[in-house]
Amino acid sequence: MDHWLANLAALKPATVIPAIIGAGLAVLIEFRRHTWVTALIALLSGALVAYAATEPVIEFLNLKDNAAYAVAGVLGISGRNLIVWLLMISKDPLRAWRDVGKK
Repeated sequence: MDHWLANLAALKPATVIPAIIGAGLAVLIEFRRHTWVTALIALLSGALVAYAATEPVIEFLNLKDNAAYAVAGVLGISGRNLIVWLLMISKDPLRAWRDVGKK
């Protein structure tokens, strides 16, 4: 339990805040698609994706540390898009499975 609290305390505002802003803008653009619950989940997922993936993306792409803001914002939008995709396929998972690979 202490390990989880240490990770929570290590959340970097430099990666979480731009992720929440990016996810928030994406939610606002398509607010009709969301309920308050799904909007909150989208914001949280954007922050979690940015928290988990910002540093690995920066290292993989060999970017400078000041790129963290932009990368976190893009990952925040990606986390929000993940929630939208999950909501979409949860309506008809069999159809989604059949459509895998089709264009």
